[in-house]
Amino acid sequence: MERLDAAPGQFAYKMLVGRLVNADIALDKLKRKFKHDPRTMKRWADALKSNDPD
Repeated sequence: MERLDAAPGQFAYKMLVGRLVNADIALDKLKRKFKHDPRTMKRWADALKSNDPD
């Protein structure tokens, strides 16, 4: 279980959404829950897989 600030601008929030995308949760389900464009969520997920710290 993970608790975090639900503000969409928070880094931990973006990491959570990215991890869910990387866990193969359907993007349409995540879009309904988190209200973000699937391309944005995919970008966050790809950033977690990247070795680039930026």
